[in-house]
Amino acid sequence: MFNRAHVDDIAAAIMAAIDRRHDGIVNVADDEPAPSGDPIAFAARLLELEAPPEVPFETAARDMSPMALSFWSAHRRVSNARLKAELGVTLAFPTYREGLAALHAAGEGRSDEA
Repeated sequence: MFNRAHVDDIAAAIMAAIDRRHDGIVNVADDEPAPSGDPIAFAARLLELEAPPEVPFETAARDMSPMALSFWSAHRRVSNARLKAELGVTLAFPTYREGLAALHAAGEGRSDEA
């Protein structure tokens, strides 16, 4: 499970922290932690492609570097409650779905060869 953050929401969080002279730590993350494969499957649907097959972690782990293994074996589910309450940030992209849909609407990921 991982949280994600859209670059526009990261920028909004930084600006809010500067404007409020916030002196503390907040998690800049979306509202919905999800398994790593979910955004890939969603992006494939947007592009009307078949999602790549899922690979069991145990299989993928055999070829991972120690750093990659450390990253992918941990869960990074965090709360953004302080981001919203203390900085007053309203996420423009509260989940990966809104961020990927915006990229798709802007023409990202399309190929002229299709």
